[in-house]
Amino acid sequence: MSVDDEDFNPEAVHRRQVEERRRACEELKSRLGWFRRILLQRIHRIIELFAGTRDTPKYHIVLFNYAFRQRVLIEGQHLVREGRLDAAEDVFDLTLHDLEAAANNPSIDLLKVREERTRFLKILKTQVTEFPNVIDSRGRILRPPPRKEKAGEMSGMAISPGMVTGPVKVLRNPHEKSVNKGDVLVAYTTDPGWTPLFVNAAAVLLEVGGVLQHGAVIAREYGKPCVVGIDGLMTKLNDGQRVEVDGTAGVIRLLS
Repeated sequence: MSVDDEDFNPEAVHRRQVEERRRACEELKSRLGWFRRILLQRIHRIIELFAGTRDTPKYHIVLFNYAFRQRVLIEGQHLVREGRLDAAEDVFDLTLHDLEAAANNPSIDLLKVREERTRFLKILKTQVTEFPNVIDSRGRILRPPPRKEKAGEMSGMAISPGMVTGPVKVLRNPHEKSVNKGDVLVAYTTDPGWTPLFVNAAAVLLEVGGVLQHGAVIAREYGKPCVVGIDGLMTKLNDGQRVEVDGTAGVIRLLS
């Protein structure tokens, strides 16, 4: 993905923010007495040295998961060569116990085992397009009360301020299609894997989310208007439809 805007070049943004933080520290020091200046300088130095380590455990977990995945794929490729699986990725439909049993007993039909393991998932895939936001202990689906909306408008929770106009791009997963510069990204919800798409998006609309949800945090970081909590959003908008997003009021206006 090409990034022709320095404001959304992660390395450039990081360098700018480091410099802004240092200037802010110097300005604060100029307003303080000698003791508090020393204390502030020490705190600032500790933050510079160690703040990044808060993500170190998560980083190591990601590395471990990646190594584990690669090892399992090797096993999947081996089973494909033996004709026991159709594709290496199919190994993720099996359990570790299945793999261990298959290694000890070549007569086990892994295709049948996989078919049984994925039976319920296939039913979900054909019958469930999206899961309800909330289901209580009795199995009842709880939905928010309908909002009073004007004709040609949808309202939700205002998350990140600003107003933009652009064409809608509806995605059910981050790999489904490209997001062009100026598109209004529409999704059910997002996780860190969606972050690169926010660079080109002019605004972000989410069916499920809140102030501290991933998409909300990234939208605010990038300065993109964002509205969340719009029930049925994924079925109300279509690719190419032009909308005006008011991230301050939490309103989406349909222009076409």
